Amino acid sequence: MVAKMIPKWLKNEKQRAAVGFVVAGLAVVVAAGWAVFTYFNKSGAKTEVTYQLCVAPEPTGCPPQTVFVRGAGPDIISTWVNHECAKYKRRDSLWREGPTKCNCIVVQVTCSG
Repeated sequence: MVAKMIPKWLKNEKQRAAVGFVVAGLAVVVAAGWAVFTYFNKSGAKTEVTYQLCVAPEPTGCPPQTVFVRGAGPDIISTWVNHECAKYKRRDSLWREGPTKCNCIVVQVTCSG
């Protein structure tokens, strides 16, 4: 029953091999075309990543959903930002005091480009 559903030209082994070769060739051409398109089309590739950092001596009082960074001062933050945002062109940060119980600073870091 299944054999009747297969076209006659596909039952021939040489023709099956030719069809497989053509399909594989088309897949390679499509993949290469997509790679070239994504390489040259940089306009739509704008990405932005935002981190919420908690800068404190200990992580115990940091707000939820923040990344803990041990230490204090702008040098710690700039080192962290330069490491994490190395592949991005633009880096912005917004500092604010954290909750009173944490003795910390919360910094919003945005890496873009």
